Amino acid sequence: MRKIIASMCIGLMCFISLPTYALADDDVGEAVAPLNKNQRAPFTGTLFSTEAAARLLIDAEFNLEVAQLETDRQLLIQAAQFQLEIDRRDVDILMWETKYVDVLSIRDQQVTYLEDRLEKLARPDHKELIFIGGVASGIVVVLLTALAVNGINNQLAQ
Repeated sequence: MRKIIASMCIGLMCFISLPTYALADDDVGEAVAPLNKNQRAPFTGTLFSTEAAARLLIDAEFNLEVAQLETDRQLLIQAAQFQLEIDRRDVDILMWETKYVDVLSIRDQQVTYLEDRLEKLARPDHKELIFIGGVASGIVVVLLTALAVNGINNQLAQ
């Protein structure tokens, strides 16, 4: 029995002294484990050197800055487009105001002209009557002169 117990102890010792390997867990999440050369990794994944990790970090920061600059550029372009649209609307408003003022000015000039014409038509100048009166008085003067000359001739002849 001693032999059986001794063989069991030797078997157990051999089993315990055998190197055991840990299987990687697929769901490790974010993990960082420093490794030395010829050392096994405690989990599956990608191993980066210090330079590669630094480059990856710098590239990520650079890409973030590029994205921020592009976003800022797009924002400035959008703001410039909106400002252009606002300026165009301001010019349209100014143009319509100027047109409205000009149309009102022309309308006021037309109203003034028509009022002057109406006033002149309301008080006639009687130019025709003055002309006819002048012609009639000229005829009367000629007739009276002729009568006077004829009367003087008759008195002289007598």
